[in-house]
Amino acid sequence: MSRHICVILHGSKVDPKLTCWAEQLEWIIQPQAPSIEFVTRKYGYVTEWRTAFGGYRERWLEEQLIYFNHIKAYCGPTTKVSVIAHSFGPWIISQLLPKFEFHNLIYMMGAMDESYDWNEVDQQFSRVLNYWSP
Repeated sequence: MSRHICVILHGSKVDPKLTCWAEQLEWIIQPQAPSIEFVTRKYGYVTEWRTAFGGYRERWLEEQLIYFNHIKAYCGPTTKVSVIAHSFGPWIISQLLPKFEFHNLIYMMGAMDESYDWNEVDQQFSRVLNYWSP
Protein backbone atom coordinates (compact mmCIF):
# COMPACT_ATOMS: atom_id res chain seq x y z
CA MET A 1 0.00 0.00 0.00
CA SER A 2 1.38 3.40 -0.92
CA ARG A 3 1.75 6.16 1.62
CA HIS A 4 -0.37 9.29 1.59
CA ILE A 5 1.32 12.48 2.80
CA CYS A 6 -0.66 15.71 3.22
CA VAL A 7 1.42 18.87 3.41
CA ILE A 8 -0.09 21.91 5.13
CA LEU A 9 1.22 25.22 3.77
CA HIS A 10 0.88 28.50 5.63
CA GLY A 11 0.45 31.80 3.87
CA SER A 12 2.42 35.00 3.54
CA LYS A 13 2.92 37.45 6.37
CA VAL A 14 2.83 34.58 8.87
CA ASP A 15 5.69 33.78 11.19
CA PRO A 16 5.42 30.00 11.59
CA LYS A 17 7.32 30.23 14.88
CA LEU A 18 4.60 32.43 16.38
CA THR A 19 1.45 30.81 15.02
CA CYS A 20 0.31 27.23 15.17
CA TRP A 21 -2.88 27.14 13.08
CA ALA A 22 -1.39 24.50 10.78
CA GLU A 23 -0.54 22.21 13.69
CA GLN A 24 -4.00 22.78 15.19
CA LEU A 25 -5.57 21.84 11.86
CA GLU A 26 -3.42 18.73 11.78
CA TRP A 27 -4.60 17.72 15.28
CA ILE A 28 -8.24 18.19 14.25
CA ILE A 29 -8.01 16.32 10.95
CA GLN A 30 -5.68 13.46 11.89
CA PRO A 31 -8.29 11.44 13.85
CA GLN A 32 -10.67 11.73 10.88
CA ALA A 33 -8.05 10.50 8.41
CA PRO A 34 -5.73 8.13 10.29
CA SER A 35 -4.22 6.68 7.11
CA ILE A 36 -2.89 10.08 6.01
CA GLU A 37 0.40 11.42 7.36
CA PHE A 38 0.15 15.18 7.90
CA VAL A 39 3.22 17.39 7.65
CA THR A 40 3.34 21.11 8.31
CA ARG A 41 5.65 22.82 5.80
CA LYS A 42 7.31 25.83 7.39
CA TYR A 43 9.16 27.97 4.90
CA GLY A 44 9.62 31.03 7.08
CA TYR A 45 8.14 34.49 7.12
CA VAL A 46 7.43 35.80 3.63
CA THR A 47 6.20 39.32 3.05
CA GLU A 48 3.85 39.90 0.15
CA TRP A 49 6.14 42.45 -1.49
CA ARG A 50 8.97 39.89 -1.75
CA THR A 51 6.73 37.61 -3.78
CA ALA A 52 6.39 40.36 -6.39
CA PHE A 53 10.05 40.12 -7.38
CA GLY A 54 10.65 37.52 -10.09
CA GLY A 55 14.14 36.47 -8.98
CA TYR A 56 13.12 35.86 -5.40
CA ARG A 57 9.86 34.22 -6.42
CA GLU A 58 11.52 31.81 -8.88
CA ARG A 59 14.22 30.81 -6.39
CA TRP A 60 11.58 30.29 -3.71
CA LEU A 61 9.40 28.18 -6.01
CA GLU A 62 12.41 26.03 -6.89
CA GLU A 63 12.96 25.38 -3.16
CA GLN A 64 9.34 24.25 -2.80
CA LEU A 65 9.63 21.94 -5.83
CA ILE A 66 12.77 20.40 -4.32
CA TYR A 67 10.85 19.87 -1.06
CA PHE A 68 8.00 18.02 -2.79
CA ASN A 69 10.39 15.98 -4.94
CA HIS A 70 12.23 14.93 -1.77
CA ILE A 71 8.97 13.56 -0.36
CA LYS A 72 8.60 11.31 -3.42
CA ALA A 73 12.28 10.34 -3.34
CA TYR A 74 12.20 9.49 0.38
CA CYS A 75 8.74 7.89 0.61
CA GLY A 76 8.68 6.23 -2.80
CA PRO A 77 7.33 7.08 -6.26
CA THR A 78 3.85 5.72 -5.53
CA THR A 79 3.39 8.04 -2.54
CA LYS A 80 0.32 10.25 -2.83
CA VAL A 81 1.06 13.87 -1.97
CA SER A 82 -1.89 16.09 -1.09
CA VAL A 83 -1.81 19.72 0.03
CA ILE A 84 -3.89 21.98 2.25
CA ALA A 85 -2.80 25.52 1.41
CA HIS A 86 -3.82 28.89 2.79
CA SER A 87 -3.31 32.45 1.55
CA PHE A 88 -0.18 32.43 -0.62
CA GLY A 89 0.10 28.62 -0.47
CA PRO A 90 -2.37 28.04 -3.34
CA TRP A 91 -0.34 30.31 -5.60
CA ILE A 92 2.75 28.24 -4.81
CA ILE A 93 0.97 25.01 -5.69
CA SER A 94 -0.56 26.48 -8.86
CA GLN A 95 2.95 27.29 -10.06
CA LEU A 96 4.21 23.79 -9.20
CA LEU A 97 1.32 21.91 -10.83
CA PRO A 98 2.90 21.73 -14.30
CA LYS A 99 6.02 20.15 -12.72
CA PHE A 100 4.66 17.92 -9.95
CA GLU A 101 1.74 15.52 -9.68
CA PHE A 102 -0.31 16.01 -6.54
CA HIS A 103 -3.15 13.83 -5.25
CA ASN A 104 -5.77 16.13 -3.69
CA LEU A 105 -5.64 19.89 -3.17
CA ILE A 106 -7.52 22.04 -0.69
CA TYR A 107 -7.15 25.78 -1.13
CA MET A 108 -8.33 27.95 1.74
CA MET A 109 -8.82 31.62 0.89
CA GLY A 110 -5.90 31.48 -1.45
CA ALA A 111 -4.20 33.89 -3.78
CA MET A 112 -4.56 32.75 -7.37
CA ASP A 113 -4.24 34.29 -10.78
CA GLU A 114 -7.82 34.77 -11.92
CA SER A 115 -6.90 33.69 -15.46
CA TYR A 116 -5.23 30.47 -14.26
CA ASP A 117 -5.89 27.71 -16.79
CA TRP A 118 -6.96 24.65 -14.79
CA ASN A 119 -7.42 22.69 -18.03
CA GLU A 120 -3.67 22.80 -18.65
CA VAL A 121 -2.92 21.00 -15.39
CA ASP A 122 -6.01 18.86 -14.76
CA GLN A 123 -3.95 15.67 -15.15
CA GLN A 124 -1.67 16.76 -12.29
CA PHE A 125 -4.17 16.22 -9.46
CA SER A 126 -7.20 14.06 -8.60
CA ARG A 127 -9.47 16.60 -6.90
CA VAL A 128 -9.38 20.20 -5.80
CA LEU A 129 -11.54 22.02 -3.25
CA ASN A 130 -11.18 25.77 -3.58
CA TYR A 131 -12.74 27.21 -0.43
CA TRP A 132 -13.30 30.94 -0.43
CA SER A 133 -15.03 32.65 2.46
CA PRO A 134 -17.20 35.64 1.46
